[in-house]
This record gives sequence, C-alpha cells and structure tokens, in this order.
Amino acid sequence: MKKILFLLLVITVIISCSPDEELNKLDEPVTADVITGTWKADDLYLLNGKIETSIAGIPTTADLDLKGLEYNATITLNKDPNTIVSEGDIKVKATISKVGFSINEEYQEPVVMTGTWSITDNVLYIVDGGSTQEFEIVEFTGDTIKFKQAFNEDFDNVSGYSGTAKGSLYIGFTKQ
Repeated sequence: MKKILFLLLVITVIISCSPDEELNKLDEPVTADVITGTWKADDLYLLNGKIETSIAGIPTTADLDLKGLEYNATITLNKDPNTIVSEGDIKVKATISKVGFSINEEYQEPVVMTGTWSITDNVLYIVDGGSTQEFEIVEFTGDTIKFKQAFNEDFDNVSGYSGTAKGSLYIGFTKQ
C-alpha cells in the first residue's frame, strides 16, 4: 500500500487545509527572482483523493487521504543555471477508507527532486530526465509558497492490487 501512495509523492516536492477556491488567488505573478533560494517543507495534504481498483474482479473506489506529520525536507531553486535539488524526507500518514473499513499507515517518504526548472504564469515546471512535472503556485507571500499538483498515478501489484490513485496534492514551504 505504501508503494501506491508514494509513487504519487515521489513527485518531488512537498504541500493548511484551505478550500481550493481560496488558494487560487495571487495578486501578482510569481517570478524566478523571488522563488530562488532554499525552501523547507512545512505542509502536505491531499484533497479529493481517490483510489480506483478492483477486488475479486469488481471495480471499486475508496477515499485516499494523505497528511504530512513531520517535515525534514528542503528544496533549493538555483538561478543561472536554473537547477533544483532536494534533500530529506517527510513523515506521512496515509488513510484509505471505504464504508465499513479504514487502513492507516505512517511512513517516511524521501523527497527526490533534481533537474532544471522554469516558471511561467504561476506554474513551476521541473524537468528531470526528459520528464516534466507541473506545480501550480496557489499561494505566495514572499516567505511562504504553496504548490498544487494534480496527480493521476497508476499502481501495479501493490499488496496484490493494481489501479489508479487520483487527487490534488498541496505542498507548502517556508523560505530559509
């Protein structure tokens, strides 16, 4: 089960439970100059998380909740050249629930992020090995930043199950 949840999180970066609508309001565009530097993860949660799988051949959907518990991870956005590196991990609590049952697990998830980055229209693009990830900047104060990443990850043979995990992952950081 851990593998499912953290294929989702090997994203990369790390994300206060506010409604989606409240987070998408930035007064000004965020530029490369203001986001360079080292950022420490301080928030991580999943909204509208779902797992789609089948049990005994019957399709089923369960709720998926992820919450950060302990944060020991940083990302550094360098400029000229625009490179990103990360280190550390986050302790995460994962809960999968369906009427009548609930599974809870806590684990350490390493934050693995290297490559190059760019920013356009309040979206941070990270390119690593030919793969591009997009992180929408939904909140920025100068000292804090929060990203939203939509994910739709397939998993195969995790605890005997295969399927898809979906949701909106929010990752927050404070500038160091």
